[in-house]
Amino acid sequence: MSSHAKKVVVITGGTSGIGLAAARRFVRSGSHVVITSRTNGTNIADEIGARWIGTDVSRESDVQQCMSAVAAEYGRIDSVVCSAGTFVSPTHTTELTTEAMLECYRVNTLAVVYAIKHAVPHMPTGGSFVIVTSLAARLTIAGYGAYAASKAATSALVRTAAMELGPRGIRINEVAPSSVDTPMLRSQDNADEEIALTRKMAPLGRMAQADEVGSVIEFLAAETGSGMTGQQLIVDCGQSAGVSDSIMETLMAVPQRS
Repeated sequence: MSSHAKKVVVITGGTSGIGLAAARRFVRSGSHVVITSRTNGTNIADEIGARWIGTDVSRESDVQQCMSAVAAEYGRIDSVVCSAGTFVSPTHTTELTTEAMLECYRVNTLAVVYAIKHAVPHMPTGGSFVIVTSLAARLTIAGYGAYAASKAATSALVRTAAMELGPRGIRINEVAPSSVDTPMLRSQDNADEEIALTRKMAPLGRMAQADEVGSVIEFLAAETGSGMTGQQLIVDCGQSAGVSDSIMETLMAVPQRS
């Protein structure tokens, strides 16, 4: 594949978890890959054969500078994967602070607005966005209000942008994973509980892996997903399909009140 024919892919949050898994896949397929993060990711980029640009996705000026730099170097941007995300400690809605809500909203929602706004001018017909949202946007639990609300807002944004970008030949879709074993999950105060609950709720009896989500991202960004826009693909090991045997057994074992 000639250098000119290579796709140019920007992945926010590309130094760990789902973003890194996706970056590895795009590099293997022969794309020019640019990964972004707030902390220095030069070593990771060198390791996988990508380029790193320091970017705080919650700052519009950072995102604008990143997209402009990529376009200046490669001439265009073919695909953008928005994988950067944040989570706040579980808090009931009655106790949520404005700061917690805004923290999730800035990184999980506004950052996607910035990516679309500043990548589209450099994106040719046939370009695509893949946004990592969450199963929590439609199936949530107590205490996840800030996170779930920000992801639900982003899902609505994806559908709206699909209507707006379609006439330009640009697609946008979302991948909504359940809990995935990533550094972000492991950093949560309730990580052990969430992992145990996810395994019990999923018919497959396990958590989805980062590379499994990465494979769906790659599918949506490539020509394989060319007929899809404004769509949500869930990667949750069956968690949202219904009530698993494990959950049923647990419920049946609980003594019933008279």
